[in-house]
Amino acid sequence: MTDKNQQRQRRSNQGDEASEAMIFEGCTQSQLCKVFRMDRRTVADKIAESPVRPCGTRSGYPIYHIHEVAPYLVKPLYDVETYIKKMHHNDLPPLLSKEFWNGKKARQEYELRNGDLWRTDQIFQSVGEVFKDLRMGILLFRDTVERETLMTRAQREKLTAMTDGLLHNLADSLQEKFNGGKATEEEDDVL
Repeated sequence: MTDKNQQRQRRSNQGDEASEAMIFEGCTQSQLCKVFRMDRRTVADKIAESPVRPCGTRSGYPIYHIHEVAPYLVKPLYDVETYIKKMHHNDLPPLLSKEFWNGKKARQEYELRNGDLWRTDQIFQSVGEVFKDLRMGILLFRDTVERETLMTRAQREKLTAMTDGLLHNLADSLQEKFNGGKATEEEDDVL
């Protein structure tokens, strides 16, 4: 077969042999310079600083897998701070772990001072006060309607049942949100 026949038999979406060799076997530093549009000295320095080792040789030159050297040759598209925030603290080097926890503590103290972070006891107290006011408002509403409106006994009972039901639903909801469904006597007293 001639060269032209071989080229015709190759599908148009297939890469040529040299490209396939670069992709699947590895690239020389010169090829990496072309792929990443960097000068030879920069590529050589970055590879020397990285832990990546050649995966073989081609024509006497070391070759490297693209996927292994790419992280060391290009600047990440993401913000490094965002990446570190998303990392699990166990993935940090031991020297940074202490700094991580100190940073978390400093951030919490800042948010506390700024009013963006509340202590759990403050939340319980504030929510309890709001629900006490809400309970009192519902009971006053019921008493006012009973006093100012002529109502039959059945209507009064229905109004009492509805307001009591509302108060119990609010108490149950509060207990679910704060205790995962476990009721305490203290919260029963709130509502």
